[in-house]
Amino acid sequence: MGRVIGALVKSVLNYSSADSLPSRLRRRRFGIFERLMIAGPCFAPSGGATQGRPRILDVGGTPKYWKRMGYDGDVTCINLGDYEGADGRITVLRGDARDLSRFRDGEFDVVHCNSVLEHVGGWDDQQRAAAELRRVGRRYFVQVPNRNFPIEPHFLFPGVQFLSESGRRFVARHWPWSASRMSGMAGDAVIADLVPIRLPDEAEMRRLFPDGHVWRERFLGLTKSLVLYR
Repeated sequence: MGRVIGALVKSVLNYSSADSLPSRLRRRRFGIFERLMIAGPCFAPSGGATQGRPRILDVGGTPKYWKRMGYDGDVTCINLGDYEGADGRITVLRGDARDLSRFRDGEFDVVHCNSVLEHVGGWDDQQRAAAELRRVGRRYFVQVPNRNFPIEPHFLFPGVQFLSESGRRFVARHWPWSASRMSGMAGDAVIADLVPIRLPDEAEMRRLFPDGHVWRERFLGLTKSLVLYR
């Protein structure tokens, strides 16, 4: 029975599969991003844009994401890791969301940040990252999983976001179907990846992005994630 459940979880919730539920939801969210950030009637690319397409900074993103979405504009991805896949229109840089000092104020037409802010650290770190996102982008689109959604999307376990650190550590060590394990991690690497996650709630997101609008991404009638956009 455990193998059957595991196979079902992997087929439905595996982030690496293009046909999984998270991937389908991300494609739907990307459509909202395009309508709000690129195709909106108020959008006017800066002088650095090419062929009328905006200059986009994806903080925490990868080339694979943009290629999977079929986007054909200019994107700069900045991430802590090293990711292959850069080409003529996608640039990959190594960097930290909390310090984007290499970029000027308003250097990018749009800043995109998808499921990243919960990974940067505690509240002080999230404040630093949010200030940088707002500073370098004329527009921004920042998504985080909703803290109050029943299933925590990284652990794929109900209510773990409300447990103590020791409780989260126990679940990370013993729960076999977290997103980290399904991506190939094992042992202490899983704990290091999952336990520090901090999901901000809507009130905190409004404090982080006081000039932003809120879009609530719903699934089965519940708010699955929050998007703050300007």
